[in-house]
Amino acid sequence: MSDEARKDDVANDEAEKSGTRSTIILAGVALVVAIYGITFGLQTLEWYDAHRCAGINPWLNDVPKVLTVSNMAAAPVAAAPTPIPVKGKAGAAKATIALPNTTALTSYNIEFTVPWGGKFTQKPTPVGDLIRFDSGQVIVFTDPDAQIDTLLTIRQSTDAAYAPFRNLIEAENISTNYGLYQAVYGVAPSQTSPFMPYAQAERARVLLLTKLSFGFDLERDVFSFTLGRNKGFQFGDPAKGPVALRIFSEHDEQYRMLMGVAYGTAAQITQDQVNQTVQSLGRAAYTR
Repeated sequence: MSDEARKDDVANDEAEKSGTRSTIILAGVALVVAIYGITFGLQTLEWYDAHRCAGINPWLNDVPKVLTVSNMAAAPVAAAPTPIPVKGKAGAAKATIALPNTTALTSYNIEFTVPWGGKFTQKPTPVGDLIRFDSGQVIVFTDPDAQIDTLLTIRQSTDAAYAPFRNLIEAENISTNYGLYQAVYGVAPSQTSPFMPYAQAERARVLLLTKLSFGFDLERDVFSFTLGRNKGFQFGDPAKGPVALRIFSEHDEQYRMLMGVAYGTAAQITQDQVNQTVQSLGRAAYTR
């Protein structure tokens, strides 16, 4: 065999070996990808989708910080004197005058005390009772009976779309609306991973979808609190602007309240005042 023929044979052998190696490498890569896809594929998709949604809705990354409660706020709020009604024209907004420092209010049969006094007006609006103090403080209190019992809706619905949510509340042993909101607001995309167990990835997916549907009452700082018999979530910081409160009673009734000050006034609302108001709040039948 000539030298040239031997060189051709060697070249052919090397080409065959190189092709075999490439085939083996490609087969190995395909096997690794297949194993990864079977083991972590769904988790990876959940992880990617969670972070994609957070890019569109950055507040998905926010989880409640525990609200610091001062000694003053933690103390029971003394009952305020019964406001003195002031007669006005028929159909006019109700007005009252109360003694300084505290004012007892009732809205939709819910009683609460605010730690400031002075004249105020109270009238219904499409979003709830609007309570406006002449000194500048403003409260909007929504009808508790208009709040959706989310947990009951999920449990009673036969719609297949609710199946993942029913599975979630059963698996997590969620028995109250507060517990549901606590789980939902407490989840964030940072808690997901491509390598987490599938059950945990599915739980995070359902909670994040629910968080998207619930939304934030204000796209600001969110806090959790326990004040007396009431607990819930606060959106916003009174030092920076209005705060929205989602409050749950010991009977799992849901109350929603907005507290702020009128534009152009020198009034202020402090966190302690918010805390005291929330702690005093309850249905009249339960607070007597």
